[in-house]
Amino acid sequence: MFAYSLGLGQGTSNMVEARALFYGLKWCVSRGYDRIWGETDSLLLVKSINGEWKTPWRLDKLIQEAQQIVESHGFIISHCVREANKPVDILASKSYSVDAIHDFNSFSDLPREFRGLINTDRWELPSFRMQQVKPSNFIYESLSILFVNESS
Repeated sequence: MFAYSLGLGQGTSNMVEARALFYGLKWCVSRGYDRIWGETDSLLLVKSINGEWKTPWRLDKLIQEAQQIVESHGFIISHCVREANKPVDILASKSYSVDAIHDFNSFSDLPREFRGLINTDRWELPSFRMQQVKPSNFIYESLSILFVNESS
């Protein structure tokens, strides 16, 4: 078992996810692992690394390096839903408050809330995400919110 939390500083969530995934790929290569199946809840990362989507320019160099590792070692990178990635989200949330790499080599080394989520996975208990229902009289667009007057 191995987990890590990186001090990645500020940046977009895509950049942070890409750096964390790249660190994990390099870690696996440095340990000589040859059968790796990585999962991320970032569909953008998965599609970019697998060559299905055009890579955003800010991630291009990092994605190219990750692609080289994946292709040369036969690794698999796939998408998982956010609910299946809750333990990782706990460690990722800690990356904003740390300035170094924290490796966790045993279950007892992990943060308490992380251990609880790992046990939930072991016991095959479902995980839920609460979604707030948006008012139906608003149309949400990427950069603006338009109010629709339904009486006219």
